[in-house]
Amino acid sequence: MATVTTSIDAATGDLKIVWVAPADGSDAITGYLIEIQDGGSGVVAGAWNTDTVTCDGSSSVIKAAKTCQVTMAALAALTNPLAFDALIPVRARA
Repeated sequence: MATVTTSIDAATGDLKIVWVAPADGSDAITGYLIEIQDGGSGVVAGAWNTDTVTCDGSSSVIKAAKTCQVTMAALAALTNPLAFDALIPVRARA
């Protein structure tokens, strides 16, 4: 897993995701899987979701920058949207 930090972009209100490339073990990194956990239901943990529209880790631009943004509309459209003011669990892996 890569080290991930998140913030809200002040200009757009989007979730900004930034990660550090993990050790490649002498193999080239061909892409990343960036996942966002939804709100779940009750005591059941949320499912991990991808946003391949704005945060496609196989994109050469996103792969090189190690950053992407997910719109609030995309977050609100999750199967189990997160509660207002909730932490947004995010993970990335090569």
